[in-house]
Amino acid sequence: MKIALVQISIGDNIRENLNRAEDLCSTAAEDGAEVVVLPELFSTGFPPDRAVAAAPVWGPETRKCLAELAVKHGISLVAGCGDETDGGKMYNTGRVYTPDGKCVSEYRKIHLFTFGHEEKYVIPGSEPVLFHLLGYPASLFVCYDLRFPLEFRQVAPHVTLIIVLANWPEERREHWMCLLKARAIENQCWIIGVNRIGKDSSGLRYSGDSMVVDPLGNVIEHMDDQEGVKLVDIDPEKCFIVRKLYPFLSD
Repeated sequence: MKIALVQISIGDNIRENLNRAEDLCSTAAEDGAEVVVLPELFSTGFPPDRAVAAAPVWGPETRKCLAELAVKHGISLVAGCGDETDGGKMYNTGRVYTPDGKCVSEYRKIHLFTFGHEEKYVIPGSEPVLFHLLGYPASLFVCYDLRFPLEFRQVAPHVTLIIVLANWPEERREHWMCLLKARAIENQCWIIGVNRIGKDSSGLRYSGDSMVVDPLGNVIEHMDDQEGVKLVDIDPEKCFIVRKLYPFLSD
C-alpha cells in the first residue's frame, strides 16, 4: 500500500489552502500514491473559533474539493475538515473518500481539546469508525484523541492500520512522537500520523513530524518541518505476522 503523507502550511486564506492541498495531492498521485492523507482541518486550521466561523461556507467547499481530487487522481483520500451544524457549532471530522469520489466513512472527533476551548465550538463524536483502505481494515482518529488509548484498543482487534490527523503544536512535539509509537506498540498495528506545519492565527507553531510507525513500534518515516509530500510503501500484512508471533492482544 503506497501512502502519501501530506504536510501543509495552513494559512489565513482558505482558498489558497485548498489550492495548495490540490497541488500536493497532484504531486502525490504523480509519485504513485494509492492513499493520500491530509491533516486535521487542513483548509481552515485548528483555532476552533476560526474553524467554526468558516464551516458553513467552507465545509461544503472542502468536501467538494476532496471528492473531486479523489476522482481526478483515482486515489483514496483521508482528510480532516469542519462540518457545519444547525446550532452554530461544528463537527471536527475525519473523512475517507474512495477513487469514485464517495465518502465512505466520517469520524467525528471524540475527545475535544478543552485546553484550547474546542468544546465551546465543536460537538463531540461518540464512537470510533471502521472502514477499508484498499481492502484492509482501518480506523481514524483526530489529534487530541491520541492521548486516550481506550478507543485505540477498542478498534485494534479489527484493524491493520490507524490514521491520526492533527494540528499538534510544536511545543508538545515530543508527546506527539512518543504517543504515536506507543499506540503502534500496544495495538500491534500500523500508525500513520499526519500533522500540519507553519503558524496559526493564535500564534501557535507546528513542526510537522508526520510519521509512519510499524506494528513493532519502528519509525519507518519521519518528516521534518517543511511543507511537502512523503510517499511510504507499507505492508498491512505485517500486522498479522506480528500478532501471530506476539499474541499480546489476546491476553
